[in-house]
Amino acid sequence: PIQAENLAAPALSHATLALILDSAGRLRSISTALAALLSAGPGSVGRTLAELSALKLPAGFRFDHESAAFPVEITRPGHRPTAFHGQLQILEGENDGFMLVLTPREESHYLALFEHAVEGLYRSSANGRFLEVNPALAYMLKYDSTAALINAVNDIGKDIYVSPGRRAALLKQLKTSERIENAVSEVRCADGSTIWISENAHVARDAGGKLEYIHGSFADISARRRAEAALETSEAKYRTLVEHIQDGVFLMSGGVYHYVNDAFAEMLGYTPAEMIGLEYMRIIAPEDRAAQEARRQRRQAGFRDTHEFEIHLLHQDGRTRVLAAVRVGAVETEQGIGTIGTVRDITATRENERRFRNIFENSVEGIFQTTPDGRFTAANPALAELLGYSSAEELINGVNDIAGDIYAEPAERANILELLETQGYLRDHEVRIRRRDGRCIWVSENTRVRRRDDGSVWCYEGTLRCINPNGVIERWLNTARSACS
Repeated sequence: PIQAENLAAPALSHATLALILDSAGRLRSISTALAALLSAGPGSVGRTLAELSALKLPAGFRFDHESAAFPVEITRPGHRPTAFHGQLQILEGENDGFMLVLTPREESHYLALFEHAVEGLYRSSANGRFLEVNPALAYMLKYDSTAALINAVNDIGKDIYVSPGRRAALLKQLKTSERIENAVSEVRCADGSTIWISENAHVARDAGGKLEYIHGSFADISARRRAEAALETSEAKYRTLVEHIQDGVFLMSGGVYHYVNDAFAEMLGYTPAEMIGLEYMRIIAPEDRAAQEARRQRRQAGFRDTHEFEIHLLHQDGRTRVLAAVRVGAVETEQGIGTIGTVRDITATRENERRFRNIFENSVEGIFQTTPDGRFTAANPALAELLGYSSAEELINGVNDIAGDIYAEPAERANILELLETQGYLRDHEVRIRRRDGRCIWVSENTRVRRRDDGSVWCYEGTLRCINPNGVIERWLNTARSACS
């Protein structure tokens, strides 16, 4: 190597394409190989790089920090320009300065991979400066070029990471475990916007074990984070809905519960934690276990249809039975085919139905429900007896036209429907009807209209009560006397 007189520069290999500059940027030494390419003789020592006309550095290049992978060209008379990758290293100590090392591009296959990688790649110093970045990282962080990114970032911890202390935490982990994988961080871009990245990195140490460089990569996961955030929001909404719904909700597989909501647990006197892992057959009432076992075998055979059924469940006290309406469907779980479903306590509903059915069946008055076109859809035994039929079913099936089959005067039903249309109900309306045996009797009718949401008539509901014919005649006579007088 050519050395400046009275300067002890680090030794350079003859084959190395390298030169050393002092702190003022003047040439201190140059390797034989690079001197030959630049046609630089001993008189070149002490010159600046700008005076070495064959060496072309990037416009605006500064000798104030370490950097790597910047383009350099050497032009020689009669030869095509030769492209190199440049790397600038800071020399510390008594003879501080810089060392510039050139690597022929066509011989650096790893640099081609570095340049064209889709992930952002970097090499940084331990004190927080980028030494080398690839185009993908510059693009990801919205810088115009790799040089712009390297020159703009003086402290990676402050300039790149959004969270204070994030780089320090990562560096501490690197020093302990030598690498980090899939570390998620929010980082700042050139325009002030932020993105989320997943980072992998490992350390490179010198011969003495001192941390020299950090090699790493950034992968933009902003879209994934947005999707995850949207999913978390959606899950939170549905979780809130499931936890506060009055119906029970459960998930089970392998014959045990893996999830139950508060409503289901409270229905049977448990807490949700007490039901997790509970064998579901333990809460099935003995009288319903055979039917439930048949459903279980059908599910295990591969049937995944959704079905509904009613079943008696045992309360935690072992005595109380809860009549439940259950709707279940199949779902894939880690344990195989599972079952997800809802449970509604219909004990009180069925009891009310039983009570009202008892009233309906045992009432002394005839109770009915009819369609607008004149057919019975419901009738109790008292009405069947009143009209001379042996049963309610016989009455419902035997009467096709209430106006002609029931009313003594068929036009009377049309009058009644007109009253119902105008006032919505009929109260204590006395009318003569015909029994099945042809005998006519007087009854008192109470009827109301039930309508659909769109206002159309759904049905008519009411009662018929047989009244004393002598009382009817007496009222007619009183009306006639009043009219004559």
